[in-house]
Order: sequence, then C-alpha cells, then structure tokens
Amino acid sequence: MPKKVPNISQQQEIKRLDFCKQFNVPGFFDNVFLTDESTFQLHRNTIKVWSSKNSSYPKKKVPKFSQKIMVWGALSKKGFFMHIYQNNANVNSELYQDTLAYFIPYANKLYPDGWILEQDGATPHTAASTRDYLSGHGIQLLQSPPNSPDLWTIENVWQIFKHEIEKKNPKNLDELRQYAWDCRTILDLKTRKKLIDATYERFSKCVKNEGKLVKY
Repeated sequence: MPKKVPNISQQQEIKRLDFCKQFNVPGFFDNVFLTDESTFQLHRNTIKVWSSKNSSYPKKKVPKFSQKIMVWGALSKKGFFMHIYQNNANVNSELYQDTLAYFIPYANKLYPDGWILEQDGATPHTAASTRDYLSGHGIQLLQSPPNSPDLWTIENVWQIFKHEIEKKNPKNLDELRQYAWDCRTILDLKTRKKLIDATYERFSKCVKNEGKLVKY
C-alpha cells in the first residue's frame, strides 16, 4: 500500500523554505513543544507476520468499522504531554483551548523561563478565540508552514505509539486508552532529545530540497 504524503504546492514550498531557513538555528528547539493530534484505533492490522510455505497464513478478524480515540500531544526535550479526548470528540477551538488549560501549567513547570508552542494550521488552532487565548496567556507561538507534517518528529512518536498499541492488541476502548497512556514511558530523555535534535536535520534537508517534501 503506498504511503500517504502531503501534496505540497509551489507556493507552500516557498513558505517551507523560508521557514526552515529562519528557524534552523542551533539551540532554537531546546524549549519548543512540537504538538499534534492523532487517532488510535482498535483492531489495527499493520504488523507483518511470516508463515512457512506449509503452514496456513495467520488471520486476524477485524470489524468493518473500528472504534478509535483522539489524542493531542506536545513533545519537548524536557517532557511529553498527552491528552486523550473522551468519546472520540470532534476537536473544535473550545475543546482545544480546554486542552491548553491542562497543558500550560505543565509547560510552565518544565520551562519557568519561557517556552514556545509549535502548532499546525488546523482551524481550532488558528481560530480568533484561540489566538486571543494564547495571547492572553503570553504564549509564544511558532506557526508551522502549511502542509508540513514531514518537518515535525512528533509524527514519529505517533507511529511508535501505534505500533506498541497494536502489539498489545486492545480489545475495547478502555484498553486502548490505557495502552495509549502507558506509551508515554517510551519517551525517555534520550529519546526525546534525539527526536527534537532530528528537527534540525529535517529543516536542513528541506532547505536542500528547496522546500520540497522531506522523507519521514
């Protein structure tokens, strides 16, 4: 199955190139939180299983429609914050701001001298009420260029988590939530630092590619 990748326009390439040139500065991401939403679903079936020629091929029964949960995460060198939304909620600006209300005290504790919030251009993130909320709390914002998930290593976090959850094979939403929550322990200091530092490499590749897609 082909991997899904962003379809980046020429105008977006220019914005990505300018962005990466501006922020690919040693040490810049030391106090930045990379943020993103993702969904985890029951009965995910992506792990390859090998079988011999003389044995029957393993089968995994899955329902036509699998239940799922929505999560929001924030990755930095000093920590990882994750919020699990209830009942597969449709995240709007109000719900996003509620999530930030939980997150901000956590971030302030890790970085008492200040920190930066990276976010993409999803409507709940850029709504006028959200901008007012962030400004009212004195949050320094790093707005990602459009159509650029390839620049941010938090995407790798979700792939790691999904693989670990699939190996545990949760049977219901309660188990899915618990296994997702348990995955936070995977991100120790060494792993977080490696993921954040890889951002500079991705930005350098983006500049070299003149704003085109970076392999991730």
